[in-house]
Amino acid sequence: MINSSNKIKNEDNELKEKIITFLHKGIIILLYIFSFFSFTSKSMTSISGGLIIILGIIKFFLEEEHHFDNNLLNKSIIIFLGAIILSGFGVWGPTVIDAMGKYILLGLLYFVIIDNLNSKEEIKNLICLVFTSISIAALYGLCQHYYLGIRRVSGFMLTLSFGGILAFFLVYFISFITWGKIALYKKLILIFPIILFGLNLFFNQSKSAWVAMVVGLFFLILFKNKKIAITLIIILLLLAFLLPTNIVQQILSEFDLVLDRSNRARLFLWESAFQMWADHPINGVGIGRFQTEYINNYKGPKSFGTTVNAHNNFLQFAAVSGTIGLLSFVLLIFSILKYLYDFYNQIDKDNWKLFIFSTFIAMVVFNIQGLANVNFLEDTSIKFFWFWIAIHVSLKKQLLNEVK
Repeated sequence: MINSSNKIKNEDNELKEKIITFLHKGIIILLYIFSFFSFTSKSMTSISGGLIIILGIIKFFLEEEHHFDNNLLNKSIIIFLGAIILSGFGVWGPTVIDAMGKYILLGLLYFVIIDNLNSKEEIKNLICLVFTSISIAALYGLCQHYYLGIRRVSGFMLTLSFGGILAFFLVYFISFITWGKIALYKKLILIFPIILFGLNLFFNQSKSAWVAMVVGLFFLILFKNKKIAITLIIILLLLAFLLPTNIVQQILSEFDLVLDRSNRARLFLWESAFQMWADHPINGVGIGRFQTEYINNYKGPKSFGTTVNAHNNFLQFAAVSGTIGLLSFVLLIFSILKYLYDFYNQIDKDNWKLFIFSTFIAMVVFNIQGLANVNFLEDTSIKFFWFWIAIHVSLKKQLLNEVK
């Protein structure tokens, strides 16, 4: 009787292990799909991302061992999601629930990925697929400019978000062509994506992306070679004196707060966002309700045709989720940058070390652009953000395990 009971138990355990293995393989395949379509299809990332979460949750309850660390990053993510939920208190409705659901699902996606991605080869494949996806989007950007006659290229994304993503990935290409321990022919190959992405960034005409790119590259060079950074500053100052006056004035006019229409629109939106925060200091007007509140209660004397968000990540979260949401967002960004910086200092493999440092700088670029654009809200950007952080958390585990 005991033997029969043990046999049934063993068969149940074997079946359970087979189901867990099947779910794990399904998650990895779906991650490949998600990676490849990261910047080319919102519907494919939504479908694959949703299935990843479903399979991950089922696997979570079947499996006894999990791979969650009790670190500042994971805690800050939970705190941030809690603040998002809190912002909906008192203003529940379809818009709030929809916006809240998006952040919660992305948080779940992050935790499913770090619980299931445990192979360095799989991580490398996912990284390659992501770079392939953004390269396809950049090729389409050139088609938009040269064949479709579109003035501001956007790939498959919103224009401002596309500019920020281009600047984000240019950091990697410039880092590896300059400091990568790779063969010469590989460095020569990197010239092509730099030209491709650079042209797209130029045709995208996103001032916030340009500024973020310049500042990010300055910090990259400053960390790598202070002498070059100082030399660049001197060259830029000389150019400011040597360039014709009309060119200097044209450049400065792009940042004119009075005459430039887009800059004036941002100032009105920032003022309105700050006022929302002042009127609802604890938990804001409610996640997803910025546009409604702006149009009904905070719209300025002039209409600028853009009311969707505050055009600033920090003011956006201050307005919709109050002081609690703002502080949780600041903590989240700080914990991500700290995690990446600690990761950079913990490994000694040259190219991986450079890759992690490039991500650190790219995240700086992402957040600098976020001072003039809510890139933490746009669908493609935010999906990629959580996915990319999860990839690095999983990568850290694998690289540190190799060291041990």
